[in-house]
Amino acid sequence: MKWDGINRNVAAWNKDNTLQSTFRASCVPRYRELAQKIRLDRMRTFVDRARYGRMNIHTDNLGGFWLTGKSRISQMEEIDFLRRVYSGNMPFSERNRAILKKIMLITDTPVYKLYDRAGWADATTDSPNIGWFVGYVEKGDDMYFFATNVEHPRPISDTFIPDRRRITGQILAELGVM
Repeated sequence: MKWDGINRNVAAWNKDNTLQSTFRASCVPRYRELAQKIRLDRMRTFVDRARYGRMNIHTDNLGGFWLTGKSRISQMEEIDFLRRVYSGNMPFSERNRAILKKIMLITDTPVYKLYDRAGWADATTDSPNIGWFVGYVEKGDDMYFFATNVEHPRPISDTFIPDRRRITGQILAELGVM
């Protein structure tokens, strides 16, 4: 995925990216580019078939419907989506599920594996900054799914991203999961 040469405020966005580095850096410009290539009708069809929240996708927001506007998803809907992805109860190929699982793996220890996805939607006039940290932990034969949502009108950018991970990690540690 080629960098368009436009310097942005996130250093990881200012270079060519692979699918994995795009995913890890939440590289919005590459996501916008992919959304445009997928096109409106196909995007709506895929999102509807995946039963991913209540996404409001139209011509004017195709390049960011997941960041701004009226699209919504709850923590329980995120967990339901993750469970269906994990179990294969999705309208996507096994190959694509394997790719997703590979790029979601962030921590691999002898005791557990942590798969995650973080995201941040900047505040607008009708919504606060919304930060997500979702994923699951494989520990032996057990699975633990989580969805942490943090909202704030003016977060401190240096802590907003790591705090979601830290809070979730503390909770999972207290539960004996990690």
